[in-house]
Amino acid sequence: MTRSIVRTILSAALLAAAAGAASAQDFGPIPETTTELAPGLHLLQGGGGNVLACAGDGGLLLIDADVEQMADKLLAATAALQAGPVALAVATHWHFDHVGGFGALAAAGAVLAAHESVRDWMAAPQHLDVLDHDVPASPAAALPQICIGDTLTLRWGDETIGLRHAAGHTGGDLVVRLHRADVVHAGDLFFNCGYPYIDTAHGGSIDGMIDGVEYVLGLCGPGTRIVPGHGPVATPDELRTYLGILRDYRRIVAAEKAAGRSLEETVAARPAAALDERWGGAMFPPEAFIEMIWLSL
Repeated sequence: MTRSIVRTILSAALLAAAAGAASAQDFGPIPETTTELAPGLHLLQGGGGNVLACAGDGGLLLIDADVEQMADKLLAATAALQAGPVALAVATHWHFDHVGGFGALAAAGAVLAAHESVRDWMAAPQHLDVLDHDVPASPAAALPQICIGDTLTLRWGDETIGLRHAAGHTGGDLVVRLHRADVVHAGDLFFNCGYPYIDTAHGGSIDGMIDGVEYVLGLCGPGTRIVPGHGPVATPDELRTYLGILRDYRRIVAAEKAAGRSLEETVAARPAAALDERWGGAMFPPEAFIEMIWLSL
């Protein structure tokens, strides 16, 4: 499938957001909403990925940082939760809708952290497959100062926070577990709003997505709340449904490829039409999702 076909299929609004081309005015009407998940732990939702804010004696710890255009609203929302600047911001991965606020947070005094691959990708121009979009290098001030390997444990106030590398959406994904609150931030391993984006140019793959979601489920008890990269907070059962979609779609596309059909033939055949009717109407359309899986097999 040519990139021009995919770009035609994707909505103009989605392409603007995914390509980072939206202007500041586009985000003007969007609020940064705050929802308490547990004492000292809040979910912030604005124009990009879901953000968690965890209070501690030394200040707030953020998991992800929304888009750059929401930075002022993000700072205002965090200031309303706890006086003083954000102390530490950790990214679940390198995409602009999760690290967009890094520059503003650093200017306000925050230390930035992410998986070790994230700094390398942010520091140099990148290209996003399927979207066929070039991403410019981030300013030096917005780059992570702490580079995390496979695991890291933080003690933040009364909370114990475990971070683990789980490549899938990209090669630099981090899963974040807050033990006391029984909350897991899955980043973009989990899109609770439709088919996900798989960044095949930066280590993402359908098999990695499946493995990552299985890992997240292994952290969960019956009452665990799971924060996806996008969409509402979910239960383990909802994440199991999502895992089933990933497995089914992977099996279907792999069978088409093994049978010798081209990507174009597979898209035209709509081999997962039953899934598409329920899940293909939001975020990335079936045609793009098929291509992402195809490229990663």
